[in-house]
Amino acid sequence: MRLGPRAWQRLRRGVQVVALLAFLGLLVYANAQRPKLLWADLFSRLDPLLMVAGSLAGGVVLGGLALTGLTVVLTLLFGRAWCGWLCPLGTLLQWLGPRSRAVRRRSRTSKHRLPPESWRAIKVLLSVAILAGAALGLQTLLILDPMTILTRTVTTAVWPGLRHLVVATESTLYGFPSLWAPLDAVHSAVVQPLFQEVQPVFALGPLLALLFAGLVALNWWAERFWCRYLCPLGGLLGVISKAALLRREVSGECLQCARCATCPTGTIDPEDGFRSDPAECIVCLDCLADCPREGAAFRWQLPRWRLAPGRAYDPSRR
Repeated sequence: MRLGPRAWQRLRRGVQVVALLAFLGLLVYANAQRPKLLWADLFSRLDPLLMVAGSLAGGVVLGGLALTGLTVVLTLLFGRAWCGWLCPLGTLLQWLGPRSRAVRRRSRTSKHRLPPESWRAIKVLLSVAILAGAALGLQTLLILDPMTILTRTVTTAVWPGLRHLVVATESTLYGFPSLWAPLDAVHSAVVQPLFQEVQPVFALGPLLALLFAGLVALNWWAERFWCRYLCPLGGLLGVISKAALLRREVSGECLQCARCATCPTGTIDPEDGFRSDPAECIVCLDCLADCPREGAAFRWQLPRWRLAPGRAYDPSRR
């Protein structure tokens, strides 16, 4: 049975929800100081930038490189599908970004100036800098890896803050003697296993929370600003996506109606026949759902495969 664009959209959203819940579930499990689970760091092991940089810095081959290979194979097959389907930070930025078409369309008008398109190279340069630093034994720049940003934000800002909120609520409710028995039961069954008796407080928590808030706020300058311009993992996967076997193509059915130009990463170029760059496309499939006549489709490149050419962006023409 052939799925239509809307069905693929729903499937993608479902995968995003499952991936985000899996990430948070594993993080809560690990942060609750339970016995180590084999897959507790699954998403870190799926991160090629994190695992390769760690291997270079330590001069060893980390076990997670085998799982990293899955992400690389996924990218070689489908392009930056990781960014559009599985990345928990990308999912949160999508959900916390502009929702209406009017806000999304604003980024294509002359009244709203986007960052220079040359900024797209920043994410690639950051990935190179991270790997070069790791080869010299320096891992400081890994703080910019998306899995690192989200993991540290949750563990050093969200989780301690949540614990303090829960403890404060408990303290208030314990002021009512009639609630002592159920509160003791809830504390023993839920609160204590999740938070343990001692939850450290990190001085960098507020700073990391502000960093995450800043990434969310940048969505109103350009939708998915982080994914477009800054994400070093996205930059690395974008380079690999130049060789992807599945790519978006525009057919003669295209009406030039520009409905697809609300692309969340802004890679669909009206001045180039509404084509897109595989290195910037996150395979969100919004363009297929928006198109009234199936003027675009994702097609396999075999047997005529070749590397995707580089593209120059000029938002002033849009």
